[in-house]
Amino acid sequence: MQDSGLTQLVENESWDSLAKMLIGMPVEFGNGDAKGRKVKKQMEALKHALYTQMMSFNGNRSVETSFFVASVKAFSGIEKKLETNGVKNSQFVMFLKLIMGKIRKQKLLIKKPLEVRNEFSKMKEVIEDDSSI
Repeated sequence: MQDSGLTQLVENESWDSLAKMLIGMPVEFGNGDAKGRKVKKQMEALKHALYTQMMSFNGNRSVETSFFVASVKAFSGIEKKLETNGVKNSQFVMFLKLIMGKIRKQKLLIKKPLEVRNEFSKMKEVIEDDSSI
């Protein structure tokens, strides 16, 4: 992040208030064609999934590994689609980057110990594939 002050504000903010800011943020993309509507729907789905998860965070500074992997993958895919279509400074995407930065600083919580190796290999692939987040 270029603005460390803004990053610090987001990191100090509660998950509940960030979730409320996220759900109130408009998602605008494209000119209404089929491709644009599809990306907008994906962005809305990610917004609602993040909102639901963020409202359930219990404040112990941990995040479930499967949620972390899924959110990074979804965000990376949407970000690539936006870049392909020439959208670079979307307010929604910039806010998501800040949220993803906060999520990355949380402790990973693995609920199913037998799936540890599988989850970490997925996470390793995601992080290696997209180090720009």
